Amino acid sequence: MKLISFLFLALSAVTALAQSPGEFAKRLEGDWKIIKGSNPGSNGKDYSGSVKIASKENGVMAMIWTVNGVAAYAGLGFTDGKIMAAGYSNNSPFGLVIYDAKGDEFVGAWTGSMTKGKIGLETLKSAGEGTGIFKIIKGVTPEGGSYSGEVRMDKKGDVYELTWKIGGERQRGVGIRVGDSLVVGWTPGKDVGVVFYSLKEGLNEMEGSWTGLGSTKLGREALQRK
Repeated sequence: MKLISFLFLALSAVTALAQSPGEFAKRLEGDWKIIKGSNPGSNGKDYSGSVKIASKENGVMAMIWTVNGVAAYAGLGFTDGKIMAAGYSNNSPFGLVIYDAKGDEFVGAWTGSMTKGKIGLETLKSAGEGTGIFKIIKGVTPEGGSYSGEVRMDKKGDVYELTWKIGGERQRGVGIRVGDSLVVGWTPGKDVGVVFYSLKEGLNEMEGSWTGLGSTKLGREALQRK
């Protein structure tokens, strides 16, 4: 994947709807082979490699990616029991959030490289149809504190770009919408990406699409359990 600095994964499993986040994460644990990968756009090069998933707690996981057999990256995974997001970084903090669309609201949970396995909550409410602005009507940090602010969300091609304004800080993110789920990777830095996988029956294969901040197209990736 061009040895990108950030990668975020999302997994959808209809067979796991009744499971707790910890139970679902445990089922995803193990070694996966990247049997086919392509970068966004018609000129993107193909790649291969592997992904290792080790469940931790509360649906948070430790993950390691190896791309084209030469580069290894450590990161985090996160699931709410239905959707799993994951990401890694070379040298910058990053986070990931899973939103569930409910009318004019997005109800989400988030974690990141800086939260030490803890989870925060965030609910967005549209400030008006067509504006692209959402108010943070509920923000809870992993430590139990509260925050407020706003998020601008714009659809660009096949992806969504988001910008959070919380106090005097600004963070950028990129997301993929699949049905009622919006999975977003965010960073206070410059680079972030997201990928969404669907699980095949038996949880032994995944197929998905991914992108990075600044791109309007999707790449493709298929994993197979080793």
